[in-house]
Amino acid sequence: MTSAPGNPKVKICPYCQSDNTLPFEEEGGGKGGDSLSLIILAAVLLLAAYFFFLISSYLFFPFVVFALIIISSKIVNRRDRDRKRAKQQPQEKKYYVCLDCSHNFKA
Repeated sequence: MTSAPGNPKVKICPYCQSDNTLPFEEEGGGKGGDSLSLIILAAVLLLAAYFFFLISSYLFFPFVVFALIIISSKIVNRRDRDRKRAKQQPQEKKYYVCLDCSHNFKA
């Protein structure tokens, strides 16, 4: 597919040659909401982890500091690797909808 001359992100409809297009969004594509029991369980686990961290930080301060440094550095390194992989992977084609003729096309 070609893009509009002024803006490379705007795709041109192959049917009517209009640049009045938008990315196609499926109505049923999203997941359902989380259940209340799952949310309560997550809140209880978060509070338990907080109290465990609070108590262990008073008892084992140097260990907790070193553990947090190691964990945070691993998270940052993982994020950097994921960003590099995302840049290296080719972008998959998306579906677009033309607002003038209502056709869907892949670009």
